[in-house]
Amino acid sequence: MLKVKLHNAERDKLSFHMLLDNRGLLKECGIDIITDDSSYDVTVLGFKSLNKYIHDKSYQECFDMTHNLIERIEGPIWIWDTDDSASLIGVYEHLKNPKIQYVFKQFRKSKHDYEIESVFGRSYWKDDSHEFSQSYKLSNDEYNKLKLTGYNHGHHLIKNMPEFVRLCQTNITMNEIRQRKMIHVNGLMQLNHPGRKFYNYDSGHFYTRHRQSVCDKILKLSNKNRTCVVGQAPFNITNANMSHSLITISPAGMGASCFRDFEAIANYSILCKSELNDIITYPNIFINSYVQCNKDYDNLDETISEILENYNEHIETLIQTKSNLLEIYSNENWIRYFINTLNKEDN
Repeated sequence: MLKVKLHNAERDKLSFHMLLDNRGLLKECGIDIITDDSSYDVTVLGFKSLNKYIHDKSYQECFDMTHNLIERIEGPIWIWDTDDSASLIGVYEHLKNPKIQYVFKQFRKSKHDYEIESVFGRSYWKDDSHEFSQSYKLSNDEYNKLKLTGYNHGHHLIKNMPEFVRLCQTNITMNEIRQRKMIHVNGLMQLNHPGRKFYNYDSGHFYTRHRQSVCDKILKLSNKNRTCVVGQAPFNITNANMSHSLITISPAGMGASCFRDFEAIANYSILCKSELNDIITYPNIFINSYVQCNKDYDNLDETISEILENYNEHIETLIQTKSNLLEIYSNENWIRYFINTLNKEDN
């Protein structure tokens, strides 16, 4: 039995929710989740222990806080970084520490893509002069420490949004889908975001600038016969519009993937975006279920034309993806993936 201790489990319960919610199933598979002072084999540090979002301290001060914590802990350590992007900010330097056995993330990039400079590790945010415009040259050993948690936004929606589960359970015919769709392009989204403060740097303006630039491109679509809705809107409005939209444009927010990606699929709205091509995650329902445009969305007009011309093909693929969502994002599937990840390392 592998005894896995969650450091400050109560404070980091959001980060650890899959481990905590599935304690019984994990124990049946040989993993005992420890939240008290019992003996343990490995310690897991959650998101808050990484000290990424302490607003009044420098990067070095935050690194030192986490490093000192790591040095006080006996035995091997897993970092459970549930940031919703593939960014290595706040964890990169710790990869060099021999006490760190694994760094689990919801998303990661290829070793090569980490060498491409980006702001706060987001390739879709650009500011070459920014202090945190960085690239990472990882050794093979460092990169091999990066593992996937095996869950992402889909699990959060299924756990916390009964309406999303209801949508996933509702199946309609191709004719019914077509009858619902009165809008060609849905570009309603959250635009103004306060962002997060990474070491006293507010990232909100990068989020807002990126999404606003995409909205501007939607407004400039050349074919005036298309019906488009675009701009700032709350969740209940954006979600309702997806059910009536043939296509949903879903630019990255704080992460390359976001909740609206899943909501579009659940509402039979063809997902169109650019930022997923360099992202590795599991489950990855996006491999065949979205249409990719250029990174800066400069071919959006042509991409939308292609979707509309080949709509039946795209919607059939989406219907198949939607029909498997609840199974793919089940706790049982997560357990299988997580156990397999650990078993591969043991072998």
